[in-house]
Amino acid sequence: MKPAIPVPRRDVVGRMLPDVSMTVADGRVFATGDYRHRKHLVLILFPEPPGAAGIPHLSSLSSRYEEFTMENAEILAVLPAFPPGSSARGGHPFPVFEDRDGTLREALSGKPAPGMSCPTVYVADRYGEIFRSLEVPGGDPFPLEEVLSWLRFLERLCPE
Repeated sequence: MKPAIPVPRRDVVGRMLPDVSMTVADGRVFATGDYRHRKHLVLILFPEPPGAAGIPHLSSLSSRYEEFTMENAEILAVLPAFPPGSSARGGHPFPVFEDRDGTLREALSGKPAPGMSCPTVYVADRYGEIFRSLEVPGGDPFPLEEVLSWLRFLERLCPE
């Protein structure tokens, strides 16, 4: 079995992350712009609400979250909705957002949430510029090492 290879999306590289407000699992409202000039961002858009079992990628990200913080980065997981009783609502060291109206999804992917076929990862610098974007086909492991490599590059590029 050959290892899964994430699919790069070059159409968004060089663009700025849109400043969109979203609701966090605890009800607070944040905007992607709240992190600007402070942290690099790993923004993950999930195509469908998780079931009660949650999303496997969130567990692997949680277990290695400290590596992201060491590179001055924050992970933002974005779901279309929080289903009742879902484990995706909490228990993660990073914010899990809800993009109910799909504003962020459409701004980044050009298609509404139902049109997304797999999770999409965006790696942006602390100023909001997207440096890397990957689609992670269903069932494939999350490209942790590649994302961390991009964060290390960004931290060296703009260490202030």
